Amino acid sequence: MRKLFFILFMVVILLFSSCRAVPHSYGEITAGDTWSSLFDAYWKKMNTNYIFWDVYDSEYGSWDGIYDYFMPRFEGLGKIGENEEEALRLFFDASKELDDGHYALTVFAKDGFLYMSSATYKVMKDLGYSDDEIFRYSIYDTTLDYRKFEECDFNAENIKNTFSAFGIELPEDAAVPLTTVSGRGPFAAFTYFRTYDPETMKGMTTGYGITDDGILYLGFSGFDFYSYFETRNEFTEDVTSFLSGLSKAIDDNPEGIIIDMRGNGGGYIVDLDILLPDFLEKGVAAEFAISRRKLGDNRLDYGPWLPLCVYSNERSSFDKSIPIAVLTNKGSVSAAEMTTFFFKALHDEYGYDVTVVGGTTLGGHGSLVSNENELNGGSFNLSSHMVSSYTPSTEIRYIDGISREGNGIEPDVSVPFDYDEYINRKNDIRFNMALKIIREKL
Repeated sequence: MRKLFFILFMVVILLFSSCRAVPHSYGEITAGDTWSSLFDAYWKKMNTNYIFWDVYDSEYGSWDGIYDYFMPRFEGLGKIGENEEEALRLFFDASKELDDGHYALTVFAKDGFLYMSSATYKVMKDLGYSDDEIFRYSIYDTTLDYRKFEECDFNAENIKNTFSAFGIELPEDAAVPLTTVSGRGPFAAFTYFRTYDPETMKGMTTGYGITDDGILYLGFSGFDFYSYFETRNEFTEDVTSFLSGLSKAIDDNPEGIIIDMRGNGGGYIVDLDILLPDFLEKGVAAEFAISRRKLGDNRLDYGPWLPLCVYSNERSSFDKSIPIAVLTNKGSVSAAEMTTFFFKALHDEYGYDVTVVGGTTLGGHGSLVSNENELNGGSFNLSSHMVSSYTPSTEIRYIDGISREGNGIEPDVSVPFDYDEYINRKNDIRFNMALKIIREKL
């Protein structure tokens, strides 16, 4: 009987194995000294590393169609260093339709370089820019008028400018210690700080405030809290004090809560485990998304979907009847969209009162942890960094299983962005709508 079972077991294994495609075997992928060899290497690395082939849609039919169309054109450009702008345009055209909201491609040439991203391409196309204009922007041609792009919510609506509308002005290139002020905008009290690294010229701006009628506001520019615990520095104490004060403000059962994800470019997904347990009841594991990665080099060689959860902790005691509004815009991406998924799931699956307000998010839901040997995908560099491709190694979807990659999360209440009102008149229409929605429920 055991022998029969073993034989049947081996037959099943062989049948299952025969249903799988034979993996591609490119060996070591390297680029030579011609544009065609560089494109060939780029195409092969994308073939094995890109995660979103299941939602890829191209006017050329497929990624194979991209190769068939563009390779003869690259072959006509000769060696690297010749016909540079033509080569950069071909890379632009071959990559512009990738759905990955994180995707960015850098190609260096002797007399310039191309830096293009799926995010910029999609936003500019929606604003009516032509491919020629977007390409000129991607090679840093400053002779054209890009004011419409610069004044859309993707660029202009962010935490720094929101704080400015509240009457809190922050410097562009300096840190601000943890500070509490009163009587700014609609807030009885507002606590904020800004980190800044002069070497990278990057930092995190974050703050929370309580309105006169007890509504809590929380906004921050990115998910970088974990980094200040991973490597302690001069900002760690302020970050710790800020998070402690925020937790207390949530525990005090405010009348309502506004979570501002506008202009939030993401960061450490582990920050969700730092920030979000305060919004759960004790003993809850809130599933808000599913994720998968590739198990091999074939385009569709995916592993199983696995749940993503936020777990309550010993302090979790949230009252889910408290109304919550989540503010989003086209600049909300990555961990900001994971946070939006989380609050949507609290509404859809756990009975919370949540409303997403503002604009549609960008649509970049993958995880950017990259280790080709373990994850079979993600970012890569070619030919001494001549080509650099920035792309996730993990695909993430909302719990309904629908891909919103490249399309974004639509708000429950859509509020158009008005640059003049927001920047010049300091009138934050989307924030005011969130306030109105919550106040109507009190």
